[in-house]
Amino acid sequence: MKPIPFVEFHDVTKRYTSRAGTKSVFEGFSLSVRSGDRIALVGANGRGKTTLLGLILAVVEPDSGSVVRSPTPAGQSLAYLPQDYRQALFPWFSLQANLALAMPRTTKASRELPPSFHLSEYELLCDTFKIHLDLEKYPYELSGGEQQIFLLIRALLSNPAILVLDEPLSAVDFARKRLIQDYLGSWLSKHDCIFVFASHDYEEAVLLAERVVILTGVAASNCAEVSVTLPWPRNFEMRYAPAFREAIDTVSQVVL
Repeated sequence: MKPIPFVEFHDVTKRYTSRAGTKSVFEGFSLSVRSGDRIALVGANGRGKTTLLGLILAVVEPDSGSVVRSPTPAGQSLAYLPQDYRQALFPWFSLQANLALAMPRTTKASRELPPSFHLSEYELLCDTFKIHLDLEKYPYELSGGEQQIFLLIRALLSNPAILVLDEPLSAVDFARKRLIQDYLGSWLSKHDCIFVFASHDYEEAVLLAERVVILTGVAASNCAEVSVTLPWPRNFEMRYAPAFREAIDTVSQVVL
């Protein structure tokens, strides 16, 4: 079956104006995100990765060109982890209340987990990531890395049809990051969701994506793309495979 376009960018231009002047992030940019895509966005700082995610999510609008989005089917959820993870949790709610608000069929007025929620699934993910996150705690009681892990667990438990992550593990320690990346490599093989994420970690990009989209230049008019054909499920044992190293080398050469 031919993949169905989810978002299509046609000749998109996006600029930001500040006291320092006007900065062009995208000029005549085109890209298609399709059903079943696993896409990593990489590029140097300031190349527009976060802006592109905002355009995909319709929280940022282009100055010109068009962004055509297919309607999300009823009952399908979208999970988004912003780069500024500190703004993604309600500080006056416990972790349990923050978790409940992200669950399907939970009303905004409710802070209770829905009957369909199984606490054992939450505890299993905590065990998998070798971390204990007490649901009675509040966000301020967690480190930055713990907040990121909690947000990711919350996103996965919502069983999203669309998962969008902006540098989701930037504050997580190295060893635990590897555990989570391995888990995601397995999780993605079992879930038919659209997965788009921004990363500065080329190994992470190659491990979790089938399309590595590289934003280049001061204002991207288009992008380079590297295909990753490694089999699923993915794990870091693959990092010794020639195809893995070749993909990382190609990404590095284009970015630099």
